[in-house]
Amino acid sequence: MKKIKDLFGEKTAVVFCVAAGVALLCFSFLSKPTETSDSQPTVGASDEIAVYSHMLESGLQSAVACMTGSDNVKVMVTLDSTFENVYVSDASINEAVTSEKTDVRSERQLVLTGSAGDGQMPVVVKRIPPKVKGAVIVCDGLANNNLKSSIAAMAATALNISETKIYVTGGY
Repeated sequence: MKKIKDLFGEKTAVVFCVAAGVALLCFSFLSKPTETSDSQPTVGASDEIAVYSHMLESGLQSAVACMTGSDNVKVMVTLDSTFENVYVSDASINEAVTSEKTDVRSERQLVLTGSAGDGQMPVVVKRIPPKVKGAVIVCDGLANNNLKSSIAAMAATALNISETKIYVTGGY
């Protein structure tokens, strides 16, 4: 951190570190999960949530470490729910028109893959990650309230939540 401050100046170094942390979070969201074959074990829902929250926490932790110059940073992120799957469905609309009224019926069925004997699975269009409910950031050397509010603003931007859902405090 000191080398970056010496090269670019203190304000530019802080901006660079925040940008690097936000970029890390953005790139981790955009990375697609690899496909699993039948021979590989699948990750359980609780493991998947733990991996996702750890990814958010580590990205935020590195951004805060860059801002403060301290390696003693702890971050905890709370999530609202689990991942949500959006499935492909076939929709059909039947319309019956009589002289008195129009009767409209719609049906939706999930599109399934595989054969009936092998166990059919629905086709997933996309996976929606859980929303972040809040975050706690603990870092030593946070006597400056301006730095606390800058960290809260950075975390709010990176996690796409309100600053009121983020608590920043000194510790250790």
